[in-house]
Amino acid sequence: HRQYRSLYLLDRSGAITLRVGDTPLRTLVHVPHGGGITTVNTSGRIPAIAAYAQVRAGKGKTRAAGVVLFGEIDVKALNLILPRPKLGSVWVTDGNEKVLAASVGYRAFQSLPGSGLTRLARATQGAPGTAGTATSAVHIVSSGPSVDAAAPLAKSGPTAHLGWHVVTAEPAAALQIPAVQAEQRTMLAGILGLAVGAACLGWLHVVVIRPLRAVAVLVERLAGGDR
Repeated sequence: HRQYRSLYLLDRSGAITLRVGDTPLRTLVHVPHGGGITTVNTSGRIPAIAAYAQVRAGKGKTRAAGVVLFGEIDVKALNLILPRPKLGSVWVTDGNEKVLAASVGYRAFQSLPGSGLTRLARATQGAPGTAGTATSAVHIVSSGPSVDAAAPLAKSGPTAHLGWHVVTAEPAAALQIPAVQAEQRTMLAGILGLAVGAACLGWLHVVVIRPLRAVAVLVERLAGGDR
């Protein structure tokens, strides 16, 4: 599966028992329950975003040594799906507003380019236990008015608990509207930010999570004695 840079099995202690592909980037060692998406590092040149799935023991068999299958996602594939017409620059950020993926000028774990975008991302955060909501604003930058938006990556599903955001910034001039009308585009910008989040979430499910679950099933069969 080309979307994964590294696949590996973890035992109950978090140790890697089997690996294929590149050397894992993980620096955070944990053995999660269930399945979903997580980050396994918090610094470095490349963010390690990983999908994971449980490997169940076959009927009548003892539990396999590797109990969780991890697939570290090639972040370049995620960067490629972010560019969208009329959205300008697009970023995916973690819960601390640090960049995980971007359509332009990408550098892992950097801050968003501008305090206005950071405040916008923080404004999407809801009360504890909630996913938050989309928001938008017009910011005045050196090049003129910029129509910006931020939205939670997901309100439900495997990424909702992560607190990730999608943030977009588009110069008002590129939208071919007078600066005085830019305020009227903020609602549309918020909707478009949500659309990018939905597209990103769909990509994670179809291209990342579903294939990993299929691999986990194969591992279960091998552990059960199938050849």
